[in-house]
Amino acid sequence: MSAAPDPVGLDRSDVEAFVTARVPGLSPPFEYELFTGGRSNLTFLVTPSEGRRFVLRRPPRGLVAPSANDLAREHRVLSALSGSGVPVPTPLAFNGDPAVGGAPFLLMSFVEGSSLDSAAAGASLAPATARAATGALLDALVGIHATDLDRTGLHDLARHGGYLSRQVGRWYGQWDHVRTRELGSLDELHARLVRDLPANDSAVALVHGDFRFDNTLHATGDPTRIVAVLDWEMSTLGDPLADLGLLMAYWGDLAAPLLRAGNPVTANLGFPDEGELADLYRQRTGADLGSLSFYRALAFLKLAVITEGLHRRHRDGATLGEGFEAMGDLVPAFVEAGLERLAVGPRERAPRP
Repeated sequence: MSAAPDPVGLDRSDVEAFVTARVPGLSPPFEYELFTGGRSNLTFLVTPSEGRRFVLRRPPRGLVAPSANDLAREHRVLSALSGSGVPVPTPLAFNGDPAVGGAPFLLMSFVEGSSLDSAAAGASLAPATARAATGALLDALVGIHATDLDRTGLHDLARHGGYLSRQVGRWYGQWDHVRTRELGSLDELHARLVRDLPANDSAVALVHGDFRFDNTLHATGDPTRIVAVLDWEMSTLGDPLADLGLLMAYWGDLAAPLLRAGNPVTANLGFPDEGELADLYRQRTGADLGSLSFYRALAFLKLAVITEGLHRRHRDGATLGEGFEAMGDLVPAFVEAGLERLAVGPRERAPRP
């Protein structure tokens, strides 16, 4: 009988030897099922011949921008948050040597649950349930931002202060690394973000970096109870409003092609609109949202650069799955959305009661 084929991008024998040595109770051979629809790290559900199922994540194939897809960072954050008030999968082991298995990879527990990861999933909810699910999502986000950095050992995860300035520079630098074209409007967006940088750039909180419905799992049958927050490879210390700005960018139709199967929010009128979403966050935190337009524009710069990277990997034949052919056209649309947010400015402040 011929040996089972290697999972995409991995050497089966190396992976199974590593897991056997590092994680007791799991016996090869393993069966690998690639989770479809993801746009970044490749994520597999792994079923051993003996023992519980687990999850393996490795970086995407093809060009990866510097500091992106950081599984070592994800492993550290998951380890720190395990047992805290933030629900996360339990990390099992991390391999940082690409010579083992063909790439770095992270092993974590498999969490039973469902995700609001499609238009169909959003449309299936009663309006009151959709609103309650939004509340649960925001509660999870607020819990992340309230993480005790000293108690969890995350105090030195990143530099303190200057986060917004670094983010503007970092994503503009990533553009130079992944771009396939000249795009003057992106240069303009960067220049205006530099100009409009909030005066207070000293916030230090745990920031997820890619927070949205389809990076969370809820209890099966109950979208109002989140059981895991996933995909921590872009987490850092910084301004929590950056997470809110990105969540708002994902909330509308424009970002739907980046999601796995359409946007669950826009498929159901029971979800609050973007302005209500921001106000619900403010009610929970007391945050000053006077500069919200900046955070929303920064989110669209980030999405534009991420999407250009997807477009480039698709062009280079390094993507898996469907939907990547639309990524190139999406980039200038994100840039224009960012410029529009800055043009609106203070009028986008969330309403006060």
